[in-house]
Amino acid sequence: MSFDRLKAKLIITFILISSVPLIFFATVVYRKEAELVRKKVLSHLESIVDQNTLMVEEFHIERTRDLNLLALTTQEIGGECNTTHLNKMHQEHKIYRHIFMANKEGSIICQNGTKPVFGRRLVDQPWFKTAAQGKSFVGDVASSEIKERYDLLIAVPL
Repeated sequence: MSFDRLKAKLIITFILISSVPLIFFATVVYRKEAELVRKKVLSHLESIVDQNTLMVEEFHIERTRDLNLLALTTQEIGGECNTTHLNKMHQEHKIYRHIFMANKEGSIICQNGTKPVFGRRLVDQPWFKTAAQGKSFVGDVASSEIKERYDLLIAVPL
């Protein structure tokens, strides 16, 4: 065996022997770092979800307060529905697509706009039953027929 051939084999052997721990160490570090990054991303996403949840809850509270104020105002003026007041509220708060008031029998007594509200009788609706019991109702957020818009049904008793 020649000296050059022995030298080449020794160099290859040393490179392989020294590479195994290096590859092992790199694999361990990569996995640990990947797990750390994954945990940080999940933590960040959880905080974003928590913030958005708070914003949605505050939105629900604000809308319910708006409608409670509308109900109190209607009571203050003797229980008569004021369409002008509904229209102003609708114009001022662009968030509302439709505002209406109904009596205990489920008949709409006033509304902003003329479009029909629901195809079925109002008294059969779960939100109407809740409001008839004297409680506020906040429905689930549902996608709207309008692109990139969502609907939320809120009912408050007068």
